[in-house]
Formats: sequence, C-alpha cells, structure tokens
Amino acid sequence: MLHAVLLVLTVSSAAMVLVHLAPGDSLLEIGGDPAVAAAERARLGLDRPFIAQYSSWLRRAAVLDFGESVRFRRPVRTLLRERIPNTILLGSLALLLAIALGVPAGVVTGGAPRHWWARTLAAASLLLVATPPLVTALTLLLLAALTGWLPAGGFDPRGANLFEVAAAGLRYLPLPVIALGLPIAASIERLQSAAIVEVLGEPCLAAARARGISLQRATWVHALRLSLTPVLGVMGIVIGTVLS
Repeated sequence: MLHAVLLVLTVSSAAMVLVHLAPGDSLLEIGGDPAVAAAERARLGLDRPFIAQYSSWLRRAAVLDFGESVRFRRPVRTLLRERIPNTILLGSLALLLAIALGVPAGVVTGGAPRHWWARTLAAASLLLVATPPLVTALTLLLLAALTGWLPAGGFDPRGANLFEVAAAGLRYLPLPVIALGLPIAASIERLQSAAIVEVLGEPCLAAARARGISLQRATWVHALRLSLTPVLGVMGIVIGTVLS
C-alpha cells in the first residue's frame, strides 16, 4: 500500500509538471473572448503558482473531489459516478469471457502442442496478441456493420424503462465485450500454455502418470490446478487495465 501511494504521488506529480511546462492550458480550446478565458482561468486557479495548484489538487483528490470538467461543465465526480456502473459491467463480462476462452485454450495448446487444433489455437492467439486492440475492435465493428448480426451503434437509455434497458444490453453488450475480451483471452492463453508445459515436467506429474493416471486427467485436473498461480498473479494487473 505504501508503494501504491508513492506511485500515485510520483505519477500525479510528473503529470502536473508536464502539463505546467507545456505551452498554454486546457482553456485554449474554448477560444472566444480573451477576457472570458482569463476570468475562467482565475476561477479554476490556473493563474496561481505551480505548488499552490498541485497542493490544492492533492487535497481535493484525497477526498475524491476532482473538480469540474472543462468540457462538460459538470463535476468530474458526478461524471465518474454515472459511468462507473457501465464500466464495471463491461469489464466484468470481458474478463469472464477472457478467462472462459483463455484458460481452456492454454491447457489445450500446452498439454497437446502437436495436435492440429492446438496449433490452430496457438496461431490465433499469437495473431490476436500481435494485433493492436484498436484494430481488433474496428474489425469487429466492420463485421457487425456488414452482417447486421450485432448492432454497431450506441443505445440512448433516456426515456427507456428497465426492461428496455436490459433488452438493449443483451443486444449491445456482446460486441464491446468480445472486442475487449479477445485480446485478453489471447494473452491468458499464451501464459496458461507456458505454465502447463512447465508443470507437466514436474516430478509430481511424472509420479501421477506412473501410478496410472491418464494424461488427460493429469493435465486437466492436476496440471491445471498447479499452473494457475502465474495466471492469477497477472489477473490483478489485467483487472486494473480493463477497468481503467
């Protein structure tokens, strides 16, 4: 926790320094009357010294008060509160999809690497890992627009009742969930496959095979359980990345 606090302080300090050293500020995009911009700059405290700006921001951020969005003219805390439920829903479904696809695929490619289906899965995972997630998302969006199987546009919940929102979620969620979950599933498959290969060489698995346990049971029951440690270690980072 101490390291996490120091990391937040270091990153936020570096970000503030870079923003302070860069020419102009966030009000330049507003344009218009310079007097209005100057008054707004004074209201937001952007005309104060750097140390005063940073200490003020740090005190407010400690109580989750991130000020007002210049673009939306609303408190940032309110904007976050509106969007966090959708983020958690989308991220959780994407993680479930990634685990459901990545872990079994990794067991297959690591436990039977010479079979054609294992090679096919490994090739697909390598392709997804090497492809930027934005390209994967745009490809899925193009397929949705061409085939019409999934809606390619957004859904406006204003004026809709709970049943309509739930029904729309079943139609609109699959595309972003797949776009977000597939690259993660590919990464999990690569990690799981390497872990399975390593675990299958352990003496305990050789002893289990010598006692007559089938290779399939040794792989899917014993090796899978032993190989989950590195995968679970990475999941913390993956969860943070998805939610961010």
